[in-house]
Amino acid sequence: MSNVAANIKRMSRHTAVYGFGNILNRAITFLLLPLYTNILSTADYGVLNLIYPFLGLMNVVFMYGMDSAFMRFFIPEKDEKRRLEIFSTVYISILVTTTVFTGLLYLVEPALAHAILGNDNNFLYLAFVILALDGLSFLPVLYYRSINKPVSYVEIGRASCRERV
Repeated sequence: MSNVAANIKRMSRHTAVYGFGNILNRAITFLLLPLYTNILSTADYGVLNLIYPFLGLMNVVFMYGMDSAFMRFFIPEKDEKRRLEIFSTVYISILVTTTVFTGLLYLVEPALAHAILGNDNNFLYLAFVILALDGLSFLPVLYYRSINKPVSYVEIGRASCRERV
């Protein structure tokens, strides 16, 4: 088998695993919809749907491009010691900024809850915990992706999806 064919086969296998993992994550969210609609009140479900876009926006703020920067420098690096330095530098940076950002969000939660939700609901505190956990879990996910371990990538991504639920 030629080198090109081997690369295409490996890429196809990885694409299938990543695609299946993404479909599985979306299916979990879809399957939880009856639980949400039967257990949560209409107002609470509305609050949940207002928090989702907030989480998406804040994930971008919490990551501030470090995901792309990590992949840009980690993947081409061949020296394991240098790879460890890149990983630890990015992780410590994310750990510190996630702690600071989460702390700031906790301080402004009453005003933020009133602005986003129109009331003083405590759901935002849970959203802040989710943001912090997402911030701390994205690097291991990218690590497995960058070393071509798609099954580990999907397993961690699935756990992260369950975290949000």
